[in-house]
Amino acid sequence: MKTLILTICTILAIPNCSAQEKNIQTYSVTLDQLIGFVVETYKVDKDNSEDPHNVVFLLQFNGQTLTSEEAVLLKQAFKILAGRLSEDTLISIATYSGVNGIALQQTPYTDLKKIRNTIENLQSSIKEFHDDGIAMAYDYMNTHFDEDFQNSIVIIRNPNSSTTSLTSNIQATKEEKSKGKSSAIVLTAISLLPEIISVIKN
Repeated sequence: MKTLILTICTILAIPNCSAQEKNIQTYSVTLDQLIGFVVETYKVDKDNSEDPHNVVFLLQFNGQTLTSEEAVLLKQAFKILAGRLSEDTLISIATYSGVNGIALQQTPYTDLKKIRNTIENLQSSIKEFHDDGIAMAYDYMNTHFDEDFQNSIVIIRNPNSSTTSLTSNIQATKEEKSKGKSSAIVLTAISLLPEIISVIKN
C-alpha cells in the first residue's frame, strides 16, 4: 500500500513543463457529469468579449459503439456548448483507453452536424491510431496551441469503457518520463485517479 501511494505521489509530482510554458488547462470529468461541467465551466459570452477557446475533448473509448444514452449525453453537451462560447472557438475530439486517435480535427464549435456525425461514427472517424491516447492528445494540443485562445484538454472518463490496467499505465508513464514527456505522465496520472483511489480504499 505504501509503495502504491508513493508511486502515485511520484507521478503527480513530476513538473508539467509544457503545460506551464504554454498555459494549457486540463480538466477531468465523467461522462455523466459532462453537461453540468459545460454549464459550470463555459459561461455564456453574450458580447463575444472573451478570448475564444481551443478545446480537445478526450473521450475514454474501448472501441464499442456508444450506447444511445452516451451518444445523447455527448450531443447535448456540445449543443449547450454551442450557445455559450465566442464565435471563433475551435474543438477537437480524441479518444483514449482501448482506441487511441483523433476522431475530429479542429472544427468550429458551431458545426454541430459534423460533431454529431463524429459521435455517431467515432471509431471510423479516426484515421490514425496511436499507442497512448493521452500522450497523443497532449502532443496534438501542443501542435495546435494558439496563444490567442484559451487552450484546454477535457478528459471525459466513461465508466462503461474498459481501461488499461494500473500496472501497465504506471509502466507507460515511467517510459514516457525517460523520454522527457513529463506532461503526458501527469495527464495519465490524472485520468487514473478514480481507479487508484478505488484500489487504495479496497
